[in-house]
Formats: sequence, structure tokens, C-alpha cells
Amino acid sequence: MMFKDMKIKGTPSKAGVYVSRKLTDGNWGSFEVVYGLEMNLAEGADLDAVFKAMDDELTLAVGVSAHEKEAKVMRSVTQPEAEDFVEPEYVPSTDATTKTILAETITVEFTPKGQKNAKVKGGRWKMYGVMCWPEVLSLPPIEWDLETLDAGDYPAPPGVKAIVLMDGDKPKKVIGWE
Repeated sequence: MMFKDMKIKGTPSKAGVYVSRKLTDGNWGSFEVVYGLEMNLAEGADLDAVFKAMDDELTLAVGVSAHEKEAKVMRSVTQPEAEDFVEPEYVPSTDATTKTILAETITVEFTPKGQKNAKVKGGRWKMYGVMCWPEVLSLPPIEWDLETLDAGDYPAPPGVKAIVLMDGDKPKKVIGWE
């Protein structure tokens, strides 16, 4: 957000930043949570610094950056230049029903029914991840026991690639490691 180029008439006295996040209700539905932060501005406040501080606070509270959301929206509005195109991070395997992705993080979470599960995040599936069963999580080179892990994000060992079973264009589950 660059406010130096904006032409604001008068002196701003209040600033606000809002982010929203869709959450599952555990029953194939979802609801939206909106979190906002407003503040009164001091005389001569630097708007860029104020909005960055507010965005940092919201990112800590909600895990979603308003600035990153703005950048995603702006990227979707403008067509990328040819030199801006980046190849996807996955490497297709020889089998047409699987894809290989670089595993960046492994997220352990609880379902609404209290069951613990793991998801591998990386490549195209960095945001939502791909389901990983406990027996696959315990295979080399990962060798983790899901029962001993607390909920949260864990960095995957460097260079580990997950083999993802595909259903058309959608990932079904992680079936192994490279």
C-alpha cells in the first residue's frame, strides 16, 4: 500500500484495516470471520507506517495479511507479463495419476470431532495442503509419529518431495516420499 501518491483532501484523523477469513463449520459448510482494527491518527502521522503496523497486528491476530490479500487481488486484475510467469513447483512423475511436490511444511490439526490429522503443504497446495495418513507420515525420510506431535506447522526436512495421488486435477492424498 503506497499512500504517498494518493491525493487526500484534508488531514486524515482515523485509519482502519479489515481482513476476513472463511472457516469451516465441520459440516461441509463455512462461515466468514471479519477482524478489523481502527485507530485515531496523531497529527502528521505517516500513513504507510500506520497501515504497515496495523497489517502486522492483524497478521498476528488472524494469520491473514491485508497487504498480501490486496496484492493477490491486484495480480488477478492485471494480466502477468510473459517474463513474470513462474513454472509450478511440482515435477510430474512418470505415472499420470501422481504428482511430486516439494514439501515445505507439515501441518498437524484437529478435526471438529477431535481427530488428529496431518497435511503436507507446498507447491500448488501451499495454502490448504494435501492429506497425509499417519502410516505415510511414519515412512522414511520423514519418520514422524502423528500421535506424539502437537497441533501446528512443522518445517519439512530440506529437499523432501511428497508423492501426491491425483483425482483428475485435485489431490487426494500423499502416498509416499522422494
